[in-house]
Amino acid sequence: MLRGAAVMLSRCKYVMEPTVTAVIHVLSQLLIRFALMGLIGIGTYYAIIFDSLLLQQLSGQWPAPFEAGPVLAFVGAGAVGLLALSGFGYPGMGGWAIAAATALATTFGGAALAGTLVMPGIGTTAAVSMVTTAIIARPPVLLIWAGLMAGLHLLQCRSRLRDA
Repeated sequence: MLRGAAVMLSRCKYVMEPTVTAVIHVLSQLLIRFALMGLIGIGTYYAIIFDSLLLQQLSGQWPAPFEAGPVLAFVGAGAVGLLALSGFGYPGMGGWAIAAATALATTFGGAALAGTLVMPGIGTTAAVSMVTTAIIARPPVLLIWAGLMAGLHLLQCRSRLRDA
């Protein structure tokens, strides 16, 4: 996270010494990206919960969804997304390939982090398999996920061009 902030701050078109304005600019950009990645995590969480509730409704069982799940999904996806922020925003087809690889890594890394926070050990692998199942079983989830990741990549492209 700090490396991403340092890179963004070094690319700012402000003076070499960080000013208050430059620091606020960088922090606001990091907050926007954290929130976007967190929202992607929450969307994936609710897709998984919807699938499991639908299956349990068909079988006659109705457990309550984990109440802290959306918070953990937001924090896990946001934190991993900030760590991998430098993988987004490169120009050309190579940039899209790097962004796709980074998007996959952040999605499964965020799921593993959130699963570890819920139940260390088994939660780590269970969360990754649940995300994989949700993406495969529900193509609209895949399309929404891909659209949000593409939006993050384009946002980073614009930011890199503006700060160059």
